[in-house]
Amino acid sequence: AHSYAAAHPESVAQSFLAHALNTSEAEVSGILHGQGHGHHAVGEAFVKELTQYAVDLQRVQVIKPGTDPHQFAESIYANVFA
Repeated sequence: AHSYAAAHPESVAQSFLAHALNTSEAEVSGILHGQGHGHHAVGEAFVKELTQYAVDLQRVQVIKPGTDPHQFAESIYANVFA
């Protein structure tokens, strides 16, 4: 569904309008264009993204300051393609 939404945001927006109030196809399509539905990081690229999320979560005090972001990312990542 995510890949379809990334490739066909106008079609998804048109279908969504049956359930939406006070919006337009252009607005919904624009929202879909701005989201990362077509982005699928794997391997080390995914670990890097998880590391950055951990850094961001430290900034807003969700993750403890003493936590190593990369080590945390490695601990929650599983290579399902290996």
